[in-house]
Amino acid sequence: MADNSLEQRVFAIEQMLQDFATRHDLEGVRLSLSEQIVQLRLEMRSEFSAVRVEMRAGDDALRDEMRSGFAAVRSEVQAGDEALRQEIRTVDESLRGFIEQRTAEILAVVQAGDDETRQLMRVLHEEVIARIETIGRG
Repeated sequence: MADNSLEQRVFAIEQMLQDFATRHDLEGVRLSLSEQIVQLRLEMRSEFSAVRVEMRAGDDALRDEMRSGFAAVRSEVQAGDEALRQEIRTVDESLRGFIEQRTAEILAVVQAGDDETRQLMRVLHEEVIARIETIGRG
């Protein structure tokens, strides 16, 4: 029984050593994984930081491009506005000339009508005077 007990004890000690070795190996694996996780975190931080920098640069480039595009559109609109204003001025001057011409023509027609009306009134007036004289002579 002492041998058996000694065998059991040796077996138990061997089990304990194997457990210790397994735990020690697991501890090493855990430490290795912890180091790798820390390294991964550091790499991810630096990569995310680089991505942020690139995005900011892209945003700045996009903003600059949009600004220059808006400036170009503004200048085109202003040029178009100036061209439109000039066209409006030209049409306005043309209309004013047309209106002045038509007004002069209408005034000439009215003046001619007035002259004709005056002449007819004189003829009628002379005719009335002649009839009055004829009636007065009797």
